[in-house]
Amino acid sequence: MSSRGSAFRDGRSGRGACRWLAVAAVAVLAASLAGCAASARHLFVHEAGVPVTVTTTDGERFSGRLISFERGGLVVDHSIPRSQELQVAREDGRDIAYVRGAAVGEAVEIRDFDVAVRQTFREDELARTDVATRAYVGWGTALAALLSFFMVRVIAEDF
Repeated sequence: MSSRGSAFRDGRSGRGACRWLAVAAVAVLAASLAGCAASARHLFVHEAGVPVTVTTTDGERFSGRLISFERGGLVVDHSIPRSQELQVAREDGRDIAYVRGAAVGEAVEIRDFDVAVRQTFREDELARTDVATRAYVGWGTALAALLSFFMVRVIAEDF
């Protein structure tokens, strides 16, 4: 008998088919993950009060709470420790915080040890901004999980 007939009896060609099936499953898995990533919507959390870490182009870095995006600027509430450099002055019915004589933002709350300041940053003033995001689980993730499960079963039976 030919070597081809004995290969079928030994089951070696079945292993090759399982390997091709595993390769196809990996390809579909990659495509489904790419589809999920492409269809992801609004990853940023839009609710006020989300934690944010801001690094300015001047090298200053601080943490605060994201309030909104207004007129092309990022509005952040953060605290400034009370010191000789910080002054709060009332202008047009609002409390304005000054650091070293320069207005930095509106004083939202004046506390014993610090002042909560609402500051707006233009895009060109920011070197880096880390905003909390939400997880997105879509159809691609579910399909990838399902394919991964069956791929592991196929590979486990192959070896």
